[in-house]
Amino acid sequence: MPRNWNAHSGTMDSHTGYPEEFFHDARKFDSGGHHSYSQLIMLRASLEEVFTLNLEQCQEHLQCLLRPLLEWAVGRKDIWTPQAHAGHLIGLRPVPPMDVDKMLLVCHNLEVEERILISVRNGFFR
Repeated sequence: MPRNWNAHSGTMDSHTGYPEEFFHDARKFDSGGHHSYSQLIMLRASLEEVFTLNLEQCQEHLQCLLRPLLEWAVGRKDIWTPQAHAGHLIGLRPVPPMDVDKMLLVCHNLEVEERILISVRNGFFR
């Protein structure tokens, strides 16, 4: 039984969701132990930019971007479409479930025919 949202056959065994053992040729890189003053300046500038955003306007804009996907999905009998969702994230579930190859083909066809880009994750289109 998987313990994490993305655990598959022993690949994500630890409580953190990541393998505890490194591959024999892997190097463990430092994850922030050294001071990087240039990155702190960039982090501050990025956060200041984020704080200027109006979250309601962001959600409205993102919902406009999702509209073509929702219009495609609502008219279909083989896709479950949530009624309420945030503008930045949506999961559409095929009914009945599809195998990954068929879902990837749907993604490809949507991109080519409708210019809609989606991905497949855990049995959902996202």
